[in-house]
Amino acid sequence: MFQAPRQIQSAAVGTTDVAVDFPSAGGLDLQGILSVLWRGKAAILLTTIAALVMALLFVVVVPHRYTAVTQILIDPTDFHAVGNDLTPTNQANDATVLQVESQVRVLTSDSVLRRVVSAEGLDRDPEFSSQSAGDGTDKSVAALNALKRSVRVKRAERTYVVDVSVTSHEPAKAARIANAIAQAYLEEQTDVRSDAARQVSQSLSARLSELKDRLRLAEDRVETFKAHNNILGSSGQLVNEQQLTDVDAYVE
Repeated sequence: MFQAPRQIQSAAVGTTDVAVDFPSAGGLDLQGILSVLWRGKAAILLTTIAALVMALLFVVVVPHRYTAVTQILIDPTDFHAVGNDLTPTNQANDATVLQVESQVRVLTSDSVLRRVVSAEGLDRDPEFSSQSAGDGTDKSVAALNALKRSVRVKRAERTYVVDVSVTSHEPAKAARIANAIAQAYLEEQTDVRSDAARQVSQSLSARLSELKDRLRLAEDRVETFKAHNNILGSSGQLVNEQQLTDVDAYVE
């Protein structure tokens, strides 16, 4: 059989009011916050000191890196030989941009950077040649590889100006190496142009010698033809010329 549920009477026998102190939603319990901070002052102080010590160790232990930047203007007109056109061609084209980009690659080529290694003595600098002691690599090769990692070359957009940046532990060394790269590049271009001019001169000299030989051979053939056809006179002049000379002398 089902029984009806009994009514449970309230355990509170009276109407006593209970007061609960809730903080207001719009304010902060500053006294409580200060109390918590005061109780944890030791941990906060230790944490701050540890952070300062770590920052100091980072500054002291980790080596500084400085970057120096030099700029080189690459004029694409210098790479064109003198042409026969009466009007100059427009240089602002894709071919010109490709020429400049090619020179950007030349700036970081081994031939240019080897000049810098030799000029600045980087094969004796521990910053660039330290890796050669561990793996047995030649010092100059190790310095060359380290220099490649320290150099960045970039052409500014819509210009022929190239930025060469070098990173080093010393600011003066970074600036010195950046200038040395620019100087080595100019020397490399001078040598290339000198070799090209020398080759052109040798080619022209060979061509001129060949033309002289052909001219001498042609003159010999002409003289042989004259002799075979009795064209020469007794004085070495042509017969017609000799006759005209005789007529002039007779008239006078």
